[in-house]
Amino acid sequence: MAHAKSEFVDTVFKGSKGVSFEHFVTSLTDHASASGFSPRQIVDIVRYVVCDAPNQTTVTLKQFNGFLLKCGPIHECIHKAWNNFFDDKGHLVPWYHGVMSRKESTELL
Repeated sequence: MAHAKSEFVDTVFKGSKGVSFEHFVTSLTDHASASGFSPRQIVDIVRYVVCDAPNQTTVTLKQFNGFLLKCGPIHECIHKAWNNFFDDKGHLVPWYHGVMSRKESTELL
């Protein structure tokens, strides 16, 4: 399955360190077309789980790799992200505060 990740990265990022939010969402939606998730669900996953901030206009390769560490491998990442970070009504779970450093999470406790 590492091949699938490599193929996705090559197709989406094309050697760059980041791509537009819209391009990444479209690419991930196309990749996950058989998963049964709506484009709106994919946008929410990218906005709240992949990105460091919900209003980002780009997605970096580093963020995508971090997402796969949390939710990968690529053929399972959409299901895992949705099941782990969203409730049955499609709302972000209240305990998830986004991507943050160990120091930031310790300060919240």
